[in-house]
Amino acid sequence: MNREQFLLDRKKGIGGSDVASILGVSPFRTALEVYHDKTSPELALDEPTEDMQRGVRVEKYILQEYAERSEVELNTNIPTIVDQEYQFMRANIDAKVIGQNVIVEAKSTKAPISSWEKGIPEYYKAQVAYYAMLTNADYVEVPVLFSGWKYACFTYWRDAEYEANIKEAVINFWNNHIVKNIPPKPTTTEELMIAYPKLEQKTIEADDDIREKVYLLQEAQEQRKELEKKEKELKNQIQGYMGDAGLLDAGFCKLALKEIKSTRFNANAFKEKYMELYQQYLNDSSYRKLQFIGG
Repeated sequence: MNREQFLLDRKKGIGGSDVASILGVSPFRTALEVYHDKTSPELALDEPTEDMQRGVRVEKYILQEYAERSEVELNTNIPTIVDQEYQFMRANIDAKVIGQNVIVEAKSTKAPISSWEKGIPEYYKAQVAYYAMLTNADYVEVPVLFSGWKYACFTYWRDAEYEANIKEAVINFWNNHIVKNIPPKPTTTEELMIAYPKLEQKTIEADDDIREKVYLLQEAQEQRKELEKKEKELKNQIQGYMGDAGLLDAGFCKLALKEIKSTRFNANAFKEKYMELYQQYLNDSSYRKLQFIGG
């Protein structure tokens, strides 16, 4: 399948890469971005990024590595899987183990293998759980190629309650947003500024849910201040111990002390000397800052 056909098919329903966004656990896309992707009449044929191209190239290697290590054969020529009851629930899986009810989803990442020490991250887990549900597979194998060409394989074991929550979220998203053409609520700063371009001079009262979130925000900011203070203290203590050494071996990890040199533009001096030229290159911009102003 070429890229254009793949993107056209993706508009027909909810695929595995959309699920984490709908659940609000994706670091890559929001639910609103998925909505625009599905409802926009235009087909975004943007050139794939370098990371995307690299991921496609190494996928074959990862699947081959998995097959050899697991001593199995894989079927990688699998058409799009469509749920019989909900035609908008679709899956494009990487491979299926021949002779077993097991699907394989290959991943590659620049992150170190330690970033997966707690298992499959939530945004990938949502995808493979969705695939397991649609294929009714016994389980999903997730071979991963990490930075430094380190290989590891993780397994998603079926979780009926988790998959039921995914199914409910996908159905609600499709019926309440895609079908009704009603965008989901914005969740990022950029989306909020687009949704509410002008701030009104008015006051609204918080409900119990928002009041709890305000309390948690206060608590998080205080914890951040304490953690930043503690981080600075620990860094100074460690550097004091290192003295003039550039490397510290802590046994379980190593720390490098590097001298960073940088050249910065002195905007104030330039402004003072070349005021007219300085003003020619000024750009107006704005951002929003949520801050506490008292009780």
